[in-house]
Parts: sequence; C-alpha cells; structure tokens
Amino acid sequence: NDAGEKQPCVVRNWPKGEGQASLHQQVALFCFPDADNFPRSHLRVFFSLSASTSETFTFILTEDTGARRFGYCRRVLLPTRWPRCFCILSNHPCYGIYNQILQELEKI
Repeated sequence: NDAGEKQPCVVRNWPKGEGQASLHQQVALFCFPDADNFPRSHLRVFFSLSASTSETFTFILTEDTGARRFGYCRRVLLPTRWPRCFCILSNHPCYGIYNQILQELEKI
C-alpha cells in the first residue's frame, strides 16, 4: 500500500476472468486474516510454536443469493520470504481431494 506496509494480494489465478478484483481482495483477506497483526518475525514465532512450516484451513464465501463457495488453503512459511498461501475455490465441499492437491502444490 501507500504506507509501505505489506498487503495480501492474489498473484496468480486460474481460470482468468474479468471482474474478479473484488473476489481476489476477499480471498486474499481470508488467506491472511492476520496480516496486520503478524509482522514477519511474529510469523516465525507462530510457526515455530506449532512445529510446522505450513498450515491448512478452510473458509466459506456466501454469495448474495445464498450460494456457497468453499475455500481450501495451505499457508506456507518460506525461509527467506513472506508466507505464501495456495487457495482453491470450489462450489463443492471436497476437503480430502483439495487437501491432497494443496500438499502437492507445497512441494513444488
């Protein structure tokens, strides 16, 4: 942002589409709800306390119509960078398969 603070953002998405800026902003905030509270040094402490360099979580976006979109996320702490979050949005609640996909993405 203008103050030089780190802000969560979507770097890549598929499929490409028009008018997704609002969705990208929502997803970025769900992936990093603690972005304002956790400077990089605190993230290292958090991950070291949990004995892990990654965490998996889910969220649900509810549209005005009541339709639900499920978010499956894996946040990874990289040794020399800010954390990254891989996120899959789906209309289907299939945690098991999406969790396996996210684990494979983390290995890349």
